[in-house]
Amino acid sequence: MEGKEEDVRVGANKFPERQPIGTSAQSDKDYKEPPPAPLFEPGELSSWSFWRAGIAEFIATFLFLYITVLTVMGVKRAPNMCASVGIQGIAWAFGGMIFALVYCTAGISGGHINPAVTFGLFLARKLSLTRAVFYMIMQCLGAILHLWCRSRQGFPAYAVPDSRRRCQHRRSRLLQGIWSRC
Repeated sequence: MEGKEEDVRVGANKFPERQPIGTSAQSDKDYKEPPPAPLFEPGELSSWSFWRAGIAEFIATFLFLYITVLTVMGVKRAPNMCASVGIQGIAWAFGGMIFALVYCTAGISGGHINPAVTFGLFLARKLSLTRAVFYMIMQCLGAILHLWCRSRQGFPAYAVPDSRRRCQHRRSRLLQGIWSRC
């Protein structure tokens, strides 16, 4: 019992030397940094995980664009802002899709979804050139499939806003300038 009481009494002063705080104090890492990815790895082309990761990036990019762009188009086509999910619904659609798709594809391909993210990881030498180019091609093909699906559904590839259409809301003069175009 005496030892336990002594430990309680000493408390935080049990280790009198100061523990450094901050990133400069982390000279001894508790993890090992993986080696940089090789620039070109021809063996990747014959592995199933390489192709599976590309398919995951293709599907994730397609689903992200399809759901989020249709959410925005639904808000724009609504007769007024009260009849749609609104700006908050658009934000939830984007955030929810990123969350779900990165969660689903992180273990397969890293969950990049965006060619800019893939390019950044290539510059940081976390991806080989072979894998980075393949991911970017598959992401662009997913975006092209999204545009093709939209055109087949009767939506134009590029929607031009109608400047004559106005909001039907009653708002103060300050907010009318912000919400003048729906």
